[in-house]
Amino acid sequence: MKKEISVTNKRGCVFTLTDRQPYQRKRDGSWTELLIWTSNCIVCGKPFAIKTPSNYENNGAFALIHCDEHKLTQDEINNRRRQGVAAAKAAGKYKKAGRVYA
Repeated sequence: MKKEISVTNKRGCVFTLTDRQPYQRKRDGSWTELLIWTSNCIVCGKPFAIKTPSNYENNGAFALIHCDEHKLTQDEINNRRRQGVAAAKAAGKYKKAGRVYA
């Protein structure tokens, strides 16, 4: 009987290992395997999947918490980033390249 492997991210989302898939590296043509993990969207509960290399510890893919339908678009990400920078500048806490901008 195989032991179920799961990972919980910082936001409490649980990812369960559901499959393994062979993968040929583009760089050198060698073979490895990708791990397929499933979790549920925190907005609608719909299951979604991510892929990680076999060395999955500290992988950024586990930061995902939404299905494709509820992911932010690149424009939404850029707008939120701009709003955060504007708020930091207004508070006199904006740092870039070691300098503080007011």
